Amino acid sequence: MKTIQLNAIIMMILVIMLPIVTAEQINIQKFGGNANVKGYAGTNDNLNAEVTVPGTIAPSQLRLYRGDTYFLFQNCAPESNGDFTKCSYTTPLNGISGTEMYTIKLFDTPTSQTPTEEKNQELTIDNIPPAIKTFEITPETT
Repeated sequence: MKTIQLNAIIMMILVIMLPIVTAEQINIQKFGGNANVKGYAGTNDNLNAEVTVPGTIAPSQLRLYRGDTYFLFQNCAPESNGDFTKCSYTTPLNGISGTEMYTIKLFDTPTSQTPTEEKNQELTIDNIPPAIKTFEITPETT
């Protein structure tokens, strides 16, 4: 009888210790062109990426992948509350068109090969200039 009670207590401890919610570590603040529309950039625009992660990291721990090629974030600085680090990356998008998938990967150490988290973000190059297709004025009815 005592072994059943002991086993029950051990099982309760194990269940309580299970992670109930996994916190998201990579939070994409900005990812787009100079117009700051997330997921879109113009032709011959810049890609501006801004990401926050909990804790303090070095720029070499956050990588932006496009296919098999990756780029290190250019700078990371602690936010004013000290709980998060904001990292940024900017590069020209000359000659890129269509839609491409990017992946942001967070690593424990700068030399680590296995990411602790990764997040995908699509970027579409919008090469169609804005145009007014229809315009209508309706008088207010009283």
